[in-house]
Amino acid sequence: MQPLPAGDRVAIITNAGGPGIMAADAAEGLGLKMVSPSPASVEKLKACMPASAAFGNPIDVIGDAPSRTLREGV
Repeated sequence: MQPLPAGDRVAIITNAGGPGIMAADAAEGLGLKMVSPSPASVEKLKACMPASAAFGNPIDVIGDAPSRTLREGV
């Protein structure tokens, strides 16, 4: 339901690991490339996300994170 990305490199931000992996698998199945965030991006994400978040790709902000966390991570 979201617009298509301009290129073929994507990152997924999720609040649940399982659906994040499913989304990553679907994206790769469509020819998109999952990219790891740069060290600078990880530092910015760490400033607004819980310490228990996973900063690979997909980025998992954990299920109890408030919606503000997802907005700030984009």
